[in-house]
Amino acid sequence: MHLQPVFKACRVRGGAVREINSLIKRSAAKLELIPGSLKARAYLKRIIMGRPVPLPSEIAENMASYKPPAEIPNSVGGNGLSS
Repeated sequence: MHLQPVFKACRVRGGAVREINSLIKRSAAKLELIPGSLKARAYLKRIIMGRPVPLPSEIAENMASYKPPAEIPNSVGGNGLSS
């Protein structure tokens, strides 16, 4: 079986804040504390997460630096993509 190359664009970092947020979300779901309506969910999210960051109306050429994607080496059983 021929494997297609897999690329990565950026590193995703974990961390204590992400783990704590995940634990809170799982606990709230398990305890059925998540509101049923989308309006109530949006209100709760705004209380917890704060105001959303406004997106620019246009994307400029130099808004962010560009790093080309790097190929991830195939590893058997490492990422579930190979056999």
